[in-house]
Amino acid sequence: MRRLRPDPPCLMLLVVVMLGAAVPAAAQGPAVGSWATYEWRSAVTTDVPVLVQQPGTTGTPSWSVDRETVPSRPIFETFSVVRVASKTNVLQIVTRLTPDGKPLSVT
Repeated sequence: MRRLRPDPPCLMLLVVVMLGAAVPAAAQGPAVGSWATYEWRSAVTTDVPVLVQQPGTTGTPSWSVDRETVPSRPIFETFSVVRVASKTNVLQIVTRLTPDGKPLSVT
């Protein structure tokens, strides 16, 4: 009885085909129409004026302007998959001040 051995290139092709069949469809990338919204917060703070009222001894309040440090407003960005190619994806990016607010920019 003679034993048959496949050539190394044939064996390699078989292994590649088997590996390709084992990859699930979800691992191949995002689907057209899928989207995600992210909230971006900056570490930058801003000094803003604050009006302070203090009661006076005669009953008349006194007013002064002070400064307070506040964090920047968050920005919400929605990334939508418009087109999927073999090596690239085309995304649409919409920037808003609130998750459901009016778009500030569309890229």
